[in-house]
Amino acid sequence: MRASGSATVSQSKVVFILFTMLISIQVTAQRFTPIGAHIKRGPKTNFGMEASVGTRAFKMSSDIETINGMNVRTAGGSMGLTVGSKFYSVKLRQGFFSAAPTDAKKFNVSETSTVFNLYLFKLFNSRIKYFEPYIITSTNRSVLKYASTAQEPQGIYNGKVVNIHGNMGFGLEGHIPGHKHFANFFAELQYGVPLVSTNSSAFNNTKSSNVLNVNFGIGFGISR
Repeated sequence: MRASGSATVSQSKVVFILFTMLISIQVTAQRFTPIGAHIKRGPKTNFGMEASVGTRAFKMSSDIETINGMNVRTAGGSMGLTVGSKFYSVKLRQGFFSAAPTDAKKFNVSETSTVFNLYLFKLFNSRIKYFEPYIITSTNRSVLKYASTAQEPQGIYNGKVVNIHGNMGFGLEGHIPGHKHFANFFAELQYGVPLVSTNSSAFNNTKSSNVLNVNFGIGFGISR
């Protein structure tokens, strides 16, 4: 009987200790909960689309005399998808650009870009609300199609140049406040250098360099 009584007392002590621990944990949790309760948590991730217009300026180097040293200026637009947070955004863009119809040498450019924007001021807890600068790094695959003009032998220089460029630059973004949705407008300037070039046979040793990209656009989407 004493053994049974001792076991009962031991069990009671264990239950009492566990009960005391549970009460202590609950009280501690209640004490620390208000610390973060007043913080208004913003949207974690933004999903959206964008549209932009812009220009592409670059210099051609080539074994073809009529193209070598040519300064090309094109204009056009692009569409894209975006995902990111208040600290960064990743964008996938598809754009089309062409030289002015009056240009003697005509290039059409199809461009696919992957863009990473970093909002440095947000990393330092800046309270910028409406306008925010950011740093841009990107890579783009440009397909330059060249069309002969009346001043050249038809068909001799028809072909394409495929270049992959690495770019860096900066931008300025204006925010239109919203809780579950977002909208913004932006201006960007990037400078690019060639990384890889693969061309059709008529354009061996032909590439574009000193690439200057200018974009003006708008974006919108949802925040979750």
